[in-house]
Amino acid sequence: VILKMNPKAVTAAQMFGKLDATTGDWTDGIFAVLWRKGTKAKNSKTWILLDGPVDAIWIENLNTVLDDNKLLTLANGDRIPMTPEMKAIFEPENLMNASPATVSRMGIIFFSISVLGWKPLAQSWLQTRRDKEHQILRSLIDKYVDPLFEFLFRDCKAVMYSTEGIYLNSAFKIFEELTAPFIDTKQILSDEHMERLFIFSLCWSLGALLELSDRTKFNEKLIAIAENAPNLDEGDTCYEYLVDAQGNWQHWRTKVESWEYPQDREPKFAELLIPTLDSLRYESMLATLVP
Repeated sequence: VILKMNPKAVTAAQMFGKLDATTGDWTDGIFAVLWRKGTKAKNSKTWILLDGPVDAIWIENLNTVLDDNKLLTLANGDRIPMTPEMKAIFEPENLMNASPATVSRMGIIFFSISVLGWKPLAQSWLQTRRDKEHQILRSLIDKYVDPLFEFLFRDCKAVMYSTEGIYLNSAFKIFEELTAPFIDTKQILSDEHMERLFIFSLCWSLGALLELSDRTKFNEKLIAIAENAPNLDEGDTCYEYLVDAQGNWQHWRTKVESWEYPQDREPKFAELLIPTLDSLRYESMLATLVP
């Protein structure tokens, strides 16, 4: 059994519990509830997974858990022992804010980005896809990801730092949402349709954090690799195109609806939203990723 939580998503009181000053009643926090639940699972291994940054605000409260006592001590005086079937795992990006006292109390396993890379993530994701999609998706990943990552980190400058894993997770998330309607109807897409959706996903993940000048360079690299890229009009890039339900490339401008100023009322300036190519595609991407 794996019980997960993000310690930085809640306050210390919400994590461990708090005492009501008026009634004197104690309310367990999220971690306290998970801990009690773990102690009751006698016939199975229980892993308490804390996924998020480590800092002194909450980690110091776990000193008695991490030392030889193996006791969770709460502010109300409860002392809950760790059972032999329980394990605690911390999964932070780094240990910059962890004290030596905390680090010395646990074993550390470090996976460098350069050692682990993005391939285990891709392999794990492929296992979530339908069997009939594995071959084409594996070939698309092999064809595009390595060359684009090499070009992205060498020749482009993103507006904010991101890792290979984050980029690839974004691409997979977009691809999943684009293909979800076809999976619901049990429809198998053609290889060309799949590749176009994959190109679109890469454009809005690996190429999403680039300024306009770097987007142009990224587009040129993508077009050089792709066999199913859109036939670009002069001055256009892949960012100006989407894939329709039939698997064909379609320019975003064909989706922009005409707008006329209301004649029957005087709208407030703040209420005016004139649809443009940019507003349409960003609104569409938000709707795709946040259904």
